[in-house]
Amino acid sequence: MYQNLKNYVAAYELEKKKMYGFLGVFHCLQTSYNNVTPFAQLVKMNMSEKTCTILGYYTDGFIMMPYIGQMKQMLPAAVVDQMKGSHPDFANTDRYVALPYSNSQSNPFMEKVAEIEKLEQLAQPSSVHVFRLTGKDSPFNKQSTYAEVNGAMGIQLTNKSDVTTKAFQYIVLIRNVNPASPR
Repeated sequence: MYQNLKNYVAAYELEKKKMYGFLGVFHCLQTSYNNVTPFAQLVKMNMSEKTCTILGYYTDGFIMMPYIGQMKQMLPAAVVDQMKGSHPDFANTDRYVALPYSNSQSNPFMEKVAEIEKLEQLAQPSSVHVFRLTGKDSPFNKQSTYAEVNGAMGIQLTNKSDVTTKAFQYIVLIRNVNPASPR
């Protein structure tokens, strides 16, 4: 991914241009996690010190998920029926389900961001909030709050002395979203 970006930048002479991306959480991290160098860290080290990362976290919401292949193996029919019942738009389709998309250790489809509840208390239900983590007296310059994700596919800082703002600078918290309609 990084090499493709380097080739693209060189081919189109974009070295001095601002660029934006929309990537998964792990690719956006600017410091080493799980002993791996994420994409954004490579960009920051080799292409631009001005790299800025905004992570999106979801709580108490749902997403539309194709009900195919692995999903059919993972979700028992009773669970699928319950999901369809909770969202009437999905009642007449066998192709999609409304999957809980919430930052919770008890949700097998999501990972748990430590202490996300503190941000939830600052954000109204059914809203989108942007939290700037940087600043002269920001506690995120001194600690790793929100920087680690627990669960089956958790991501942990390689260097335990790294702080949140070394990994990313903003959080967008999205609360209580409904799934896209399958129609």
